[in-house]
Amino acid sequence: MTKTKDYWPTEGAQHHNLSRNVIYMDRRIRSFLDGDQYTLVVASKGMGKTLLLRAKKNLLEEDPEGILIIPRNIEYDEPDLRGTLPSKGFAHIRLWEDIWTASIIFSILTHRWNSKDEVNDHIDQIQIHIDGLDIDPSFKRDVLSDIEFRTQNLPSYYLSMILDRSTGAVEKFARSMRQVDELSRKFINSGTSVFIDAFDQTLTAHFSHDIDAWRCGQLGLAKAARKLHNMNHHIKVYASLRQEAWAGFDDDDREAIKGSAIILEYSENDLKKMFEHCIRLYANKKDTAAFMGVKEIRNGWCDVQEKPFSYIFRHSAGTARSLMYIGGALSKLDLDDLSEEENIESIRRCINKVGADNILEDYLLGQRKIFLKTLCTLELITKLIKLLPSNVLTGKSLRSINQEFCKDVGLDMNSSHPFCELYNLGLLGVVERDLASNTEEQHFRKPYEFQWGQIHIVRAESIYLVHPSLLRAISDQRTTFHVNTINVIGSGRAWIRKDGRDGIPLVFLSHSSIDKPVIDEIFPTFEHFMNLSYPCNFWYDAWSIRAGQNIHQEVEKGIEGSDIVLVFISKSSLESGWVEKEWRTKHYEEITSREIQVVPIIIDSTPPEKLPNFLRTKKAPSYYLGDKDSQSRILKQLADDIAHHINTRLCNALERLR
Repeated sequence: MTKTKDYWPTEGAQHHNLSRNVIYMDRRIRSFLDGDQYTLVVASKGMGKTLLLRAKKNLLEEDPEGILIIPRNIEYDEPDLRGTLPSKGFAHIRLWEDIWTASIIFSILTHRWNSKDEVNDHIDQIQIHIDGLDIDPSFKRDVLSDIEFRTQNLPSYYLSMILDRSTGAVEKFARSMRQVDELSRKFINSGTSVFIDAFDQTLTAHFSHDIDAWRCGQLGLAKAARKLHNMNHHIKVYASLRQEAWAGFDDDDREAIKGSAIILEYSENDLKKMFEHCIRLYANKKDTAAFMGVKEIRNGWCDVQEKPFSYIFRHSAGTARSLMYIGGALSKLDLDDLSEEENIESIRRCINKVGADNILEDYLLGQRKIFLKTLCTLELITKLIKLLPSNVLTGKSLRSINQEFCKDVGLDMNSSHPFCELYNLGLLGVVERDLASNTEEQHFRKPYEFQWGQIHIVRAESIYLVHPSLLRAISDQRTTFHVNTINVIGSGRAWIRKDGRDGIPLVFLSHSSIDKPVIDEIFPTFEHFMNLSYPCNFWYDAWSIRAGQNIHQEVEKGIEGSDIVLVFISKSSLESGWVEKEWRTKHYEEITSREIQVVPIIIDSTPPEKLPNFLRTKKAPSYYLGDKDSQSRILKQLADDIAHHINTRLCNALERLR
């Protein structure tokens, strides 16, 4: 792999070159940089907000018209609030709008004047409005002095000064905003552009336990930007806003503000173009295949070949930053002396490791931690991960895993929603049906699809998918983990069913109709343990045969498609020709394949020697449920053994493919 001639920047502040040929351009970005309609950049973290603000400021500074740009000697105002703010009272958009409006006006007035004489001509009139503010005299003196001596303070300087007062004092000050509006109308009459970035990080530091204040602070800045421009067309505030805050914006001004914002929502194809733009820029290669030196990467579990970028994208967080991490790591590999197969293995290991580290440390515990209520620490995330038995989970298995998780960490099931959180953040996918094409597709929420309704968003009847980059963390915690061998997991990929199978094991319950009450009693416990060992679907005539269907045909299809047949042995089932036909069909397959496919479970006092010879001489033992006290332990062992049998069959099948 050719070494890069530069580096892969993962932060907007790391870009030294802000020229147009360096920045990936699409229609939205071009409109932002070249036009004057858009001033707000809305996106999730890691999507390039800071880079675009820097590039826009750079272009304005090259403009010969010479408008006033704030800040002058640094690239943008990055608010850094002093001290500790009160824990309550800041979950109000209007309050933040007023504070930001005042802070920006005060800052402009300290930059506005070209000479001391010019400011002296207006200072008396300015003082009239400053004196009219409902705030303590020392604040008024400081602001007036700053304007008089042209201190060129940033908006965040005044924001911090205002917030340094008590909550009550801030609210009183906000009620005197008419004086601030007059200052803007009378004394700002030439073009001014103000750049503010990373306010979300400041809010995270001060309001990590008050998500409403975090959201309202950013939305208040957005509303202040619009208000200032509407009130005085000379003023433009360029600012970044987290998409998660925007997602919770329910306001009369939403559509109007949206008209002045670009919202960065990148599809897989957009990110591929961006990634290959960086390949040309930093590695002097034309595309991903040339950069990596391989045309395909084999997925050993599903025995399929993947295009290089597809493999990278599946292991990313779906953000520009996560792709830059992977690109930078790949650029450092030394593959010149390795065979093609060794190269592919090195590339695969690199992508898996960087993707896993990025997803867990940077994305989940860094960028998105503020949105986590259940999985709010690494310890809790680790405990949940340790309980995941497969990369494909049924909706019912999520409940069983959450039940064990709550038991382990001492949480109430009603307040524990770990899978809702993972789903909302795009780390747990779901199989959805496309109504237009009537096909099934895997969907992981994109960073821009975050929603504030974070509970009760997973459904018992759905199929859920673990993000590929969590698998490494899971393998560090578990000795056994089951990987779906039909479907490669990744957002936007089709959900494949081969001969009606999708890789989720099917367990057929064979029993006498007389024993149905016994099955109904023990099944919930058994299903719970299977959910923890290897989530399966179950064929049980009580719910698998619908009215009007041919019973014999449906039973035959169920047996044929099953991975394991559980034969519930009792006096009545041994006398049933139907039960014998069910297990004999699968037993012949077992003899041919030499893999366990029939498991007997004795549910009454029938002695083992009464079992038919076929079942009595099997390699797999029979299970005797015995008394009530021992049933739970035996059912757990049964679930673990079935998971082992199914996994052995799948591994053998993969080995035969190789």
